Amino acid sequence: MNRTQTQPGFTLIEVLITVVIFGVGVLGVAGLNLSGQKTNQKAYQNLLATWKAQELVEMIRANPANAASFLKSYTDVPSGASDCAANSCSSTAIASYDLQSWHGSLGDALPATTQGAVYSSGGDYVVYVIWDSRSDGQSCQISEHSGSPTLLLACVQMEFSL
Repeated sequence: MNRTQTQPGFTLIEVLITVVIFGVGVLGVAGLNLSGQKTNQKAYQNLLATWKAQELVEMIRANPANAASFLKSYTDVPSGASDCAANSCSSTAIASYDLQSWHGSLGDALPATTQGAVYSSGGDYVVYVIWDSRSDGQSCQISEHSGSPTLLLACVQMEFSL
């Protein structure tokens, strides 16, 4: 009687190939997870920036007589406004207080270097919320900025009329 003998179980090469295939799959899933988290973070920042821009739009609409007081470049951070939450203020002082409070709150919701700007464009107003995104390689077109109109920043731009 001739019997061919087969060994039960796996060979070392089969086990190694299985481990390599499984490892590549796990790395792929980890890469997808990391990519998804980065995209989610960008979307969250855009949502917060849109919310902050809308907040300033509502402040300007609530004080339309002093809308020109809100016009500021992103390098011109307001300071020294009187506390209109605790004291009675004129509508001009309220505009300064609102703008200063809004600028101060940008770093609370978004990265600490976040800035804001308000420009007037042909009777309309444009609100920018700008933050650093050099790691993303994004750029933001700000035509009102005289030095360099394309900056390595992310921004939300909201245009509205009174």
